Amino acid sequence: MKSYPTSLIAKACSRPLALHRLVCSLGCLAMLLALSSCSTVKVKTDHGLVTKAGIESTNLLRNLAGAPLSALSTFADGSAKLLSHAKQIGSKQDAAGAYLKAAVDAHVLLASGSEARGSAAEKALVGVHNSAMASFAELWIDDPRRNGPGPYLFTCGSETLAIDLSRSSTFQRGYFDRFIAADAIVEKGVDPDSRFGYGAPLVAIRDPLPERAKDMEFFPPKKGLYMNVTATMDSVTQAKGKEGVTLVKFSLLNPMVDQSIAIGSRQFPVAANFSAPIAVILKGRNEGLVGLHGFFNAKQRIKDSGIFLMEPYDPNRIPVLLIHGLIS
Repeated sequence: MKSYPTSLIAKACSRPLALHRLVCSLGCLAMLLALSSCSTVKVKTDHGLVTKAGIESTNLLRNLAGAPLSALSTFADGSAKLLSHAKQIGSKQDAAGAYLKAAVDAHVLLASGSEARGSAAEKALVGVHNSAMASFAELWIDDPRRNGPGPYLFTCGSETLAIDLSRSSTFQRGYFDRFIAADAIVEKGVDPDSRFGYGAPLVAIRDPLPERAKDMEFFPPKKGLYMNVTATMDSVTQAKGKEGVTLVKFSLLNPMVDQSIAIGSRQFPVAANFSAPIAVILKGRNEGLVGLHGFFNAKQRIKDSGIFLMEPYDPNRIPVLLIHGLIS
């Protein structure tokens, strides 16, 4: 039997071992690259999408209206002009007035029950209302007058509209600091989850300000509260005479709890976008890399971990804890 020097045997044995390590390293690198490209949550906000959706609904209504002088056709033409004009107005209050007017007109038509239940025209009316209401809500929460008691006056042409939060609103003035229209959010890396219905789905943000330290103790640190809220128009009392003021009441609802709403004699689901707040708060995070970091550096991960609320605590609801798996 032929013998070989020990050094040659060691070199021969080390080659497959080195090759194995190289393959493993390349495999890990490929896995990390795949995780970073596929699992990273990407979010882009395009406010033009909200107005575009509203105008598309008016175009659909125009095609469905039939006679050119019908109420539906008149509404479609007027709303298309309002939405297009509002987008170009420099004054935020004037733009808010135009959006509010479009939402009010849609609400009045829906409440009248003029269109067949479940018809394409009814759905298009809901679309116009929701788009206009979402754009209005974004401007309303930035209005400095919001720090004082309502109602707040807005104008659109010769019409004056006074809007105020309803007493039955789940959230009252001053609770949230910012709104992002959910339909303006283009998300990747989070499974979309939404519900069609009446109202403007919003990502509502309550910042963790120093004076709220105790109140915000159980919310994600440095992030605060990001939750799905729906702005719904509850009632419209139209003005009488040229000098009258149209009174509008609206609510900010939690669509997880408030799942339906009455408009006139009809019931609608409360519109919702459940995934948008999750996408916004996780923007730039990579689920796979976070899982690996927690696996290989558990002590550091524990320092940043905790049980956090994703919406205000409700004693009437049962908390559910979902325990994730390894490297998850």
